[in-house]
Amino acid sequence: MALALSAALLLTERPASVEDTTQQISTTLRCPTCQGISVADSPSPVARDMRDRIAAELRAGRSPAEIEREFVAVYGDWILLKPQPEGIGLVPWAVPIVLSLGGALVCLLVVRRWIRHRAPR
Repeated sequence: MALALSAALLLTERPASVEDTTQQISTTLRCPTCQGISVADSPSPVARDMRDRIAAELRAGRSPAEIEREFVAVYGDWILLKPQPEGIGLVPWAVPIVLSLGGALVCLLVVRRWIRHRAPR
């Protein structure tokens, strides 16, 4: 019985701490000064201020989605390391797919042409 109870306690998820949630949100946002690094990974003072602001907002009871929307409102969609797949944000998602399909089609056509020219007549 005690084993089952301890197993049940281990399997129940504990709520994420403010620090854990701050880290999760920080990994989705781009540092405005470093531009290629997330707020979580950036050593810049701006990123540190952003992490502090995220933690304060979480302590005030705001949800991660609300905090992310606030940063998007201030900085624009550019602040997101992973753009939303809608509107202009769809471009980074669609371009690799279109290029891959186009490349596959070109390869197919080249191979077909190569096979036709190698066939005995």
